[in-house]
Amino acid sequence: KKNKKRLKIKATINNAKIFKEIQKECGSFREYIENFSKGQIFYEIDKTTSKLSDEISKDLQKRGMKFVGSTIIYSYLQAIGVIISHDKDSSFSPNRDALFGAKILSLYIFYQKKRYLLLIDAWYN
Repeated sequence: KKNKKRLKIKATINNAKIFKEIQKECGSFREYIENFSKGQIFYEIDKTTSKLSDEISKDLQKRGMKFVGSTIIYSYLQAIGVIISHDKDSSFSPNRDALFGAKILSLYIFYQKKRYLLLIDAWYN
């Protein structure tokens, strides 16, 4: 169990470094995601992965991130409002401005001076 926890902590630190590299390369992590989603909101029901989550997952893994399989990325895309798992005709009607306004994009930690720091990356319209 200790080894698995240690691997996840190391992966989180590594992922945070890659996350920051993506921000520098693309201007923001939102821009990175929009390179794949083209700014669209997808309505999908009863799925745990999609072509979009597959593509993002593969790219993140190619960049060296760990624990970013398609199911995890799909859940992330749901959390940030890129994928809506409700019928368009249901009583739930997302407000695009609310979804893409002040949205917390990601939580990540990195190691600095023997302390783990938790950072929140938010995007704003």
